[in-house]
Amino acid sequence: MKTVIFLILFLPFKSFGQDSYQWVLKPQYTWVSDFSEGLAVFYQDKKAGYINSSGEMVIQPLYESAGIFMEGLASVKLNGKRGYINKKGDFVINPKFDETGNFLNGMARVKQDGNWGLINTRGAILLPLQYEKIENFSDEMALIKRDGKFGYINAAAKLVIQPQFMFAGDFSEGMAAVMVDDKTGFINKTGKMIIKPQFNSAYKFSDGLALIIIGGKEEFDADQYGYINKKGELVIKPSFEEADYFSEGLAPAKSDLFGYIDRSGEYVIDQHFSKAGPFIGGLAIVKRINSWGIIDKKGDFIVEPDYDYIEDFVNGITYVKKDSKYGFINDKGMVLVAPVFDDAANFKEGLARVKMDGKWGFIKL
Repeated sequence: MKTVIFLILFLPFKSFGQDSYQWVLKPQYTWVSDFSEGLAVFYQDKKAGYINSSGEMVIQPLYESAGIFMEGLASVKLNGKRGYINKKGDFVINPKFDETGNFLNGMARVKQDGNWGLINTRGAILLPLQYEKIENFSDEMALIKRDGKFGYINAAAKLVIQPQFMFAGDFSEGMAAVMVDDKTGFINKTGKMIIKPQFNSAYKFSDGLALIIIGGKEEFDADQYGYINKKGELVIKPSFEEADYFSEGLAPAKSDLFGYIDRSGEYVIDQHFSKAGPFIGGLAIVKRINSWGIIDKKGDFIVEPDYDYIEDFVNGITYVKKDSKYGFINDKGMVLVAPVFDDAANFKEGLARVKMDGKWGFIKL
């Protein structure tokens, strides 16, 4: 009886590892995309088509290249030009563009004759094709470039801040970093300069603070990293060799090695790491010497530094690399699939694309 109890207690752990996944589609394609809206791109004989989540071909491989479905439409390339198809494979917007982006909030970026603009899901022009660059929307604003200068459009595809800056970053928390006369400051969504240009460089606001860089006092002194608040006040003096943005109240910062500082600028997780990423969901990916692991906010390892690479978590699961092979772990540090694949990507819509023997397929847990 004791032996039976022992076996019952330990049987669940056997389900994790190399045999803990199921093939939905065994490796057979030269490349596949992640699943999006129930479909994934596959390439066969240098042509792209689409499969569903059962691995069944639903759109024949007819296209020179293809993108994922977003808002019911996908960009495909046919005879050298790009247009958009629906999930039946019918063209909704005929192929006439040189480059295209995915639809988001009813808009997509398109390029024709060297210039970018925006269209809606019917193909009507929302923003004239006259820009050198249009970035993705962030905080309901998108960065544009015309005649070598940067400005912004709003979520209604209206030009609200004229192109005028040497350099500019994405909006975050209502403000964006812009460069004027080789110095960086911050504007609001009306284009008003809120924090005058004074920094060598600056990054987006996060947790109410923005990372800024100033040069050393002497010509060849190294740059130093610090943080300002939304009033432009220096709240953490520039004293770090490297740093990253605040997330969940902590930021990775380097003096000799990386540790984590709080909003007072004091180290609350000691400097033990050669690389360190931001906290997301209470966890951060860190590198110690040559290997990557994962720590919690106490600085304790929940995944020992034993991997060659760790990707960010998606819904509590991520892929890892060890000895040139890829597997999967969860955010509790448990190995879900031992590293057996030649390449891999995170789970999307319950399926992960993996590569074995030069071909791609899909697995589920």
